[in-house]
Amino acid sequence: MRILRRDFVRALGGSGACATLPSSFWESQASDSRERLAADPLRPQYHLLPAKNWMNDPNGPIYWKGRYHMFFQYNPNAAVWGDMHWAHAVSEDMIHWRHLPIALAPTPGWDDADGCFTGSAVDDHGTATILYTGVKTVAPEQATLRDGVHNFREVQCLATSSDPQLLTWTKWNQPVLQPPKDPRLAGFRDPFLWREGENWYLGVGSGLFKQGGRGYLVVDRTGDYSAPDYRLVVAGEAPTIAALETQLGLPAESLQQTVAYYNRFAERGEDPLLGKAREYLAPVIQPPFKAYDLGVDKAFYSVHTFGGLETTVNAEVVNAGGEIIPGLYAAGRTAAGIPVSPYYASGLSIGDATFFGRRAAMHAVARRA
Repeated sequence: MRILRRDFVRALGGSGACATLPSSFWESQASDSRERLAADPLRPQYHLLPAKNWMNDPNGPIYWKGRYHMFFQYNPNAAVWGDMHWAHAVSEDMIHWRHLPIALAPTPGWDDADGCFTGSAVDDHGTATILYTGVKTVAPEQATLRDGVHNFREVQCLATSSDPQLLTWTKWNQPVLQPPKDPRLAGFRDPFLWREGENWYLGVGSGLFKQGGRGYLVVDRTGDYSAPDYRLVVAGEAPTIAALETQLGLPAESLQQTVAYYNRFAERGEDPLLGKAREYLAPVIQPPFKAYDLGVDKAFYSVHTFGGLETTVNAEVVNAGGEIIPGLYAAGRTAAGIPVSPYYASGLSIGDATFFGRRAAMHAVARRA
């Protein structure tokens, strides 16, 4: 009988999943579980994995007192997404990892009562500091994350540690950043923290619900992308960045500040945000200035699949009629697991890529044998 991947994953998440597995699996002694897992050909050997259950986004990797510390999203109670904690592992070479006690856990009744989401870890003048997203259930009109199942309000929270091994953390007594008061807000999470000089800067992932955003490629007279091969549409052209900003209908000073920030580092051959190499950097300073529209409805993008392909448990792609397409396999983001909302797949693709990717490879090899 053909088993579809989605049915397989759903079955594992159901309460009846245990009954579908052979009794010998559950009768195995805990003492040899590590050896059995290490010998599993489908288990990655050089990647950090949880001791058990669910993991997703890596959080706040930091080098602290001679060791690499990695935190990651973790559900200690089940092998499904939910009840997010910060798990903690340490390594001296980033290959051999040792699990440590959980670093952050939800605090009942507080702003992270329903989860400690992703964040950053930094060295603040000798104090290990974590900035993370705390979530709790609220009324829908107060929520920033509404996925049809949850109504979470997301705030940015602070925790510090004076422990040389970072085993214990103290949470600040209140969130350090609340979300903007905008009913269209879709998400306010995953803070990214960095320092320039004496100032700290923070980026937070967010968006406007069902509001189509736009992206622009801004160039000066030295950059020309009007050739037909580029298939780019000019959205505006002006003698100054301020005038271009007005043409595009952007908030006052938003484009001016963005270009000024880029230019300040590009003049030194640096790109702190995206890390582009020096040879790809040049200040945007010679008028006239032009903006190309990079919206998906205007710019050309190579066609690719992002989720939605139906596959068997061996990652074989099936067509609309349920027939296997010989030789075509898909895993990871091309067959994005079971997204918990219409716009978010995140760590679900990690399991698909590692587990089902290996099943695909083994099945393909077997077919050729």
